[in-house]
Amino acid sequence: MVDIVWRLMEWDLFDRESPPNVRASGQSLREGLRALWKLTLEEGVNERGVKTLASFTLRWEGEPPRAAGDAWIPVEVTGNPELLKLRRWVSEDRGDLLTRLAELHLRLLQSGARWTAGGGEAQAEAHEILARVGRLDSPVLLG
Repeated sequence: MVDIVWRLMEWDLFDRESPPNVRASGQSLREGLRALWKLTLEEGVNERGVKTLASFTLRWEGEPPRAAGDAWIPVEVTGNPELLKLRRWVSEDRGDLLTRLAELHLRLLQSGARWTAGGGEAQAEAHEILARVGRLDSPVLLG
């Protein structure tokens, strides 16, 4: 488990001048990524695949050799077939697909340059995961 202090921020897209709310915080980055996927799937996109007025960003603190960083999951205004597929899979899941998603996200993050160098696209790992979801018919091979 990777111990990193993190905060999960919720942004109100209706009132863009309001500061973000801290929805969750903790010290296990895997749990932070799990919470990010859970809230994005439950509250960031509706059952028709339309973006809602809530957006979520995970922020963690850096400590050498690891850089501080952010992660978020891209949600288009309309048409989010991969997120809809994940919503369905999670609702039908008898195991813990959200934890598997978080572990995959963490592995992708740790294998990339932004883990130590910082910067880069905060949604890069989520884009890779969503591309994999788009190619699959079942969550069995995810990760």
